Amino acid sequence: MTLTLRKAADADYPTIISWVPDLATAQLWGGPMMVYPISVRDLINIIKPEEVDTFVMVDEADSVVGTAQFYFMPPSRFHLARIMVKPDARGKGFGRTLVNLLMAQTWDVADKYFTLNVNFGNDRARALYESLGFAIAEPETGNFSKTSHFMRKDTNE
Repeated sequence: MTLTLRKAADADYPTIISWVPDLATAQLWGGPMMVYPISVRDLINIIKPEEVDTFVMVDEADSVVGTAQFYFMPPSRFHLARIMVKPDARGKGFGRTLVNLLMAQTWDVADKYFTLNVNFGNDRARALYESLGFAIAEPETGNFSKTSHFMRKDTNE
């Protein structure tokens, strides 16, 4: 199966919302500001796709199987956020593909590195990120969270 990343479109948001069955899942994916039930308008207001690079991972039929965002934080940091794979695709390598495709969307800058947050207790996601070279690190300015680990991956390793 060939998976690709493309910019998210308004038509993708109902599919993404359908993967979120409750408040706990909403907040595990999108952070403590997520609400449930969530409307398309709520989602757009929270994730701000007009300001944040927002992507969906699609299969050959253009069916959405994952979603993620990144923020560029000058001079060299890319913060990955709101990474989620559709429920029936979890545990099959789609998350690994999604994160790799997302990192490939970034541009070259000196001393480029990646960061992300992973909620305490989300051991599967944490194991995935560690297998991709991320490690728990001291939070950087603006990234302190009482509910998650801050992780970092340097590209010069």
